[in-house]
Amino acid sequence: SLQYNPFNDYVYSVDFQGSISEWKPSDWSLRKSIKSDSVDSSIRKIEGITYERTPYILAISQSIYLIDPENPNDLSINLPGHITQINSVVPIIKNSSILTSAVGDRFINCISLIKRATTNVFVTESPVVSIAYFENEFNMELLAAVTENGVIEIFNNPFANNEDSNDVDNNEVDTNSNGKSPLKKKSVLNRRRRSAAVVKSKPSDLIISINRPKDSNPTNEKLT
Repeated sequence: SLQYNPFNDYVYSVDFQGSISEWKPSDWSLRKSIKSDSVDSSIRKIEGITYERTPYILAISQSIYLIDPENPNDLSINLPGHITQINSVVPIIKNSSILTSAVGDRFINCISLIKRATTNVFVTESPVVSIAYFENEFNMELLAAVTENGVIEIFNNPFANNEDSNDVDNNEVDTNSNGKSPLKKKSVLNRRRRSAAVVKSKPSDLIISINRPKDSNPTNEKLT
């Protein structure tokens, strides 16, 4: 797998042993090899992303790892994955999340990088081959999925009903017995657990059938 990360202008590759390399595209020189002790060797796909205004990479197999390429062992977060190999990952920068689909799976998961949990599930009628997300200047949003039965399923405004649950109420704090030293950690953790327990699911709003040549295989198609 080879992936250009526009957020730091480097190219990343992963081999069949799960080893990740960082390349300088101007002369294709090897900048460094990246090894994180917490990432398994089944990684087959790399995706570039920005999180908290810092370039990161997603190392993807059935699981998803968020890795800081400059300090791979300082921040290597295991995000929720799928039972089978993940075939598509789409970053949604505006709400610090990613959309994921997997081989033989009808569920498209929306995973919050902030909560490190699945917040939305989009359900198709047959297993997903690839996904894409579109947004324009008129605030129109579409999530599209090509499925194994050869159709394109459309989810209109997929995040329209989401609450702004990434924000933590700074007034929700605990105090010690003297009424001093506010302790936010417990409150924030409990709030994140409550939010993670509520996962919204949604079926598609529109199904588009496509006339293809008889020898065309929809499982080879990708949305761009």
